[in-house]
Amino acid sequence: MRLEDYAAEVKISTDLLTKNAIAPYELDKAKALYEALAKKVEQMENHVVQAQEQLKVAQIRQDAFIAQKFQVPSVDAALDAIRKEATVQEKLMEELSVQRKMLVLTAPIDGTVVQILAKTNDAASQRTGEGVLQAGEVVVAGQPILVIAQNKSQEIIAYAGQGQIGQITAGTKVALVKNNAPSQIARSEVVSVGPIMEQLPVRLWFNPNVPQWGLPFLVKIPEGMELMPGEMVGIRRL
Repeated sequence: MRLEDYAAEVKISTDLLTKNAIAPYELDKAKALYEALAKKVEQMENHVVQAQEQLKVAQIRQDAFIAQKFQVPSVDAALDAIRKEATVQEKLMEELSVQRKMLVLTAPIDGTVVQILAKTNDAASQRTGEGVLQAGEVVVAGQPILVIAQNKSQEIIAYAGQGQIGQITAGTKVALVKNNAPSQIARSEVVSVGPIMEQLPVRLWFNPNVPQWGLPFLVKIPEGMELMPGEMVGIRRL
């Protein structure tokens, strides 16, 4: 069903591209998702065929085994073999448990996953110079892999334009303007400033077809100001 959805998305994107309603990379992204899932489906179908063949062989071996006559071992010998096998399996379980603990990532906050970054074949989500992660790869410390929204917002991420970079530093006093009901105006300050220019979220572009860039910085949400994760507010320097 998901593959059919991707196919429909490719068809729609192709039609939109012919009408110049979207950028070419949107169609490339839809095609990449479809081709990746189609390949996975094909692989799974091959696995099913192999599993069925293995099942047939196992059934033949089982029938041959049942047809043979074996000397029934003593109860003690049978129990001893079972105990040894159980010990081996327990050791394997301990090793797997250790490996599993090493793979667990713990978030520093309670929240909800709202975006998975650098997914396979999702090249459109990468910035220039970044690679697309493949299954089985490792990431370096500090590389973002997903975005978690806190249940209660504590900071605001904002972006300074090219002409505002020199005016924003840690400790800069700002005013926060919330236009959604109930409207609020509060004083706060810049907590930290990012090291490089980043591409703004699409919802902040003046023209949805022209990407914009800015220097990210964090502003602490003052006490008494209630904001939902993802809500937009106005920020001006005091």
